Amino acid sequence: MKKVAPKLLTLLALLGSTLAVSATVIVNQTNWPDTGTNYSILQTNQNLPYTVGWSSSKDSAYYGLSGSLFFTAPSSGGSLTLWNYFTDTNNLDTNDQVSLAVGQQIRTVATLTFSNVQPQAIVSTHRGFRWGIVYAGPLQLPFTNGTGSSIRQIGLLGYAQNMQMADFFNVAPLQILAFTNVNNDDGDSLFQTTSDADQVGGNGGGTTNDPGFGDNIPYTLILTVAHTATNTTTISTTVIGTGLTNGAITQTVTDTNYAYTNFDTFAIRPGASSVTAAGFQLTSFEVDVLPIVPAAPQITHIARLNAGTNIITWNASAGYSYSVLRTNALGTATAPSSSWPVLVTGYPVGGSLRTSLSWTDTTATASSSFYRISSP
Repeated sequence: MKKVAPKLLTLLALLGSTLAVSATVIVNQTNWPDTGTNYSILQTNQNLPYTVGWSSSKDSAYYGLSGSLFFTAPSSGGSLTLWNYFTDTNNLDTNDQVSLAVGQQIRTVATLTFSNVQPQAIVSTHRGFRWGIVYAGPLQLPFTNGTGSSIRQIGLLGYAQNMQMADFFNVAPLQILAFTNVNNDDGDSLFQTTSDADQVGGNGGGTTNDPGFGDNIPYTLILTVAHTATNTTTISTTVIGTGLTNGAITQTVTDTNYAYTNFDTFAIRPGASSVTAAGFQLTSFEVDVLPIVPAAPQITHIARLNAGTNIITWNASAGYSYSVLRTNALGTATAPSSSWPVLVTGYPVGGSLRTSLSWTDTTATASSSFYRISSP
């Protein structure tokens, strides 16, 4: 194996240093039990951080199969709510929650695959898919005791992405809502109606006629709430997947009205299949509490596998995504050091338990290559 020139390794060593990062892994679930029609297996499957109990507003509409969690949207009218209490430690007398200090953020990452996504003409301007985090507090009961509690309660405060789902978007697809639930009553389930919410910031993530979602394609959905200052939170959404513009859509807004910092519940709410998709497959779900500013990534190893192929390995901070950049010359008129084309955007989602990541560059045909790693 031919190694990259030593002068290149020396240069890369100056690009960043790795510092200790305090990250709390709350959930890192990549496997669900097979349930058949016994949905209660999912409710009681609480063994943090590797599994969390899931419940649904329609018990017959969700099940575990082949390691994934499947759920289906109603065919017409109504909606489906799927949720978990991600801080539940099976203690009925303890109110567990994530409380963000200034400088901390909570990040949820879900990998979903859709089937029978509706076309643009049918969806029109409808926003049919909501997902986010709230604080249920004393209203929750642990699933591990076999009972669980109803999500049809008042006072669930938090943030949700009010997203359009279609093969091509009719609007900018991403919209953040702060759920105040001032109009909620026992007849409304979580995220059911936007009358319980106020929009935060403008719409984002693209424009009309941008390519949307496709069938049988894994999408990574990332929602982050950062406590940036007293009475201020920043909410960011990133959706990564094949076919989206540049491989990802993203939006960031700031909330100074509600600035929620307590969370214990994650929920997904697809509307009817006529305005979303018929089927949903969840293959991974994670929740982490992270510092807002990650440690600088440091390249730890570069190797040339063969002509035109290099592999780059770097230290990563749990829960952060990274981009790989390359230029073939530094400080020249054609490739100034300030211009580094991005090889991969948003790659990869670090994973809550991973501290080292690698990527293979199969386009390294120049006689020399210079790499940088950035964390968006």
